[in-house]
Amino acid sequence: MIRHLLTPGYSTHRYQIIQDELGDPDKQYVPHLQLSGRINVLRAEDKHRAGADMEKVLAKFYCEGGVDIQHDDLVNDLDGNTWKVLSAPERRRLAGGGYTEAVVELVP
Repeated sequence: MIRHLLTPGYSTHRYQIIQDELGDPDKQYVPHLQLSGRINVLRAEDKHRAGADMEKVLAKFYCEGGVDIQHDDLVNDLDGNTWKVLSAPERRRLAGGGYTEAVVELVP
């Protein structure tokens, strides 16, 4: 199990359609989970778009197996960074347990 490598204090938000104060549908991210996790940066690329320099940072997010993480969820890390889940998370099995991993991108 990779539980000893995970750090508590991560949170996720999920995109949902809720009603605003007038009863109209409103799309927004709402708090979803508090969990232990780990982010390992895979690569960072400098990009130049429309006259602005941007950095694209991709990473893998790891958490315990069976955790409800989906494509487009937001993950908040311990440093105050927000990461968007880019791919459907994969469940991995290990002797004695398992874990979930997903590719995430740093939200500027």
